[in-house]
Amino acid sequence: MLKLLCCLFLAATVHNVSPLGGEFPVAAKYDAAVDVITLSWKNDDRCVKAFVLQRSEDEEEWINLDTLYNADVFYNQQVLWEYRTPFPGGSTYRLKAVIDDYNFTFSAPIFVKGKPSMFEWDVEEAPANDKLVLQYKGEGKIKGVINVALQNMTGLAFYKARLASNTKTIEIPIANLGMGKYDIKLSVEGETIWRQRFKKQSLGSEMVCKLF
Repeated sequence: MLKLLCCLFLAATVHNVSPLGGEFPVAAKYDAAVDVITLSWKNDDRCVKAFVLQRSEDEEEWINLDTLYNADVFYNQQVLWEYRTPFPGGSTYRLKAVIDDYNFTFSAPIFVKGKPSMFEWDVEEAPANDKLVLQYKGEGKIKGVINVALQNMTGLAFYKARLASNTKTIEIPIANLGMGKYDIKLSVEGETIWRQRFKKQSLGSEMVCKLF
C-alpha cells in the first residue's frame, strides 16, 4: 500500500535553508514539549514521485526514515512531516526528492538539536577564542569514564581525552582548528551522552565559533 503525503500548513518555521540545487527549501523545528522534530517544505513540482526523509550523524552516511509518495491532490501544498523518536543531542536531516530511478535531488542538510540530554553541558567560549569550556549542568549521575572527542564532519578526530566521571568542567582546545563544522561528543562505555555541533568561522581578524 502506498503511503500518500500528509499535507498541513505550518504556522511558523525555525530554519530556512538554501538547497543544494534548484529551489528546494526545507524548514525544521524541534518542539521540546512533545519531543518531536518537524520538517516542512513546499510541494511545487509535479514531476517528483516521492520524498524520502533521511537522517545522519556525520553527514556522510544517511539513513532513510520514511518515504512519502506524491499525488496530484497534494501539488502546491505545504508538506509537514514529524519525527517522533529524535536522538538526544541532535542529528542532521535532509530531504531526497525522487523523479525516477536515475533522477533525484537533495535539500541542503539541516542540523536540528533535539531533546536535552540528562547529561547536559553548557558551552562557553574563552575570551581568547582558543578553547571551548564545557560546564556540567545535567541532572543525571555519570557512571563511568567520560570520553571526549572533537571531530570534523568526516569523523577525523582533532582532540580526544578520558576524564573521571565526577568531572564538572572540560576545556577543549580549538586554536589550531581551521574554519568549518565540528562535533563535540561525550560518551560513556560506548554510548554518546551529549553532543554539540559548532562552526568555526572568520569574523574580521578574529576566529569565532557559532553553536548549532
